[in-house]
Amino acid sequence: MTTGDYFVYVLFFSLFCSCIFAWGMARRSYCYDLTGCNPTTIIFRAAVFFVLSCCAHYYLCKALQPAIIDFIVLALLGVYIWYEDYSCREDVKEMGQGLRGKVAEMEAVLRQNPANWGAREGLSDAYEELGEFARALAYAKAAFRKYPSERNKWRIKTLTEKLKEDLKNRYL
Repeated sequence: MTTGDYFVYVLFFSLFCSCIFAWGMARRSYCYDLTGCNPTTIIFRAAVFFVLSCCAHYYLCKALQPAIIDFIVLALLGVYIWYEDYSCREDVKEMGQGLRGKVAEMEAVLRQNPANWGAREGLSDAYEELGEFARALAYAKAAFRKYPSERNKWRIKTLTEKLKEDLKNRYL
């Protein structure tokens, strides 16, 4: 393989790996509904991975065969995507356990004082964060009946849209 051919190969291989990296990050962002992972962050991280992959090929090409370098880059890519996915799963699990405790506390408050519209709003917020939009909407409507405010009216509208979108995404 000539130097020019190897250069083109390295660019396309690094571009391919960067696209896989970006796909993994976007998948993580979509699956776990993460707000800190916007497209700019994904593109920046993919660009950094692209540069690191090119540098690995450039600096290691004299010491190792290209196939070994490719294997190392792909292995690191796989480990990184696995680690990010695993850490997000753990974060979501911890957040869900905390929210479940919050839900149990607010339901206990609601059993003691059924007229407490604040507990209904809190339950609506908690169920929305858990992704249970139907329950969140039911509690938002109940809060609106107890305390008809603009905030509660807006929450009903927002949760109705989220529920429709969730059902559409779930059954497509």
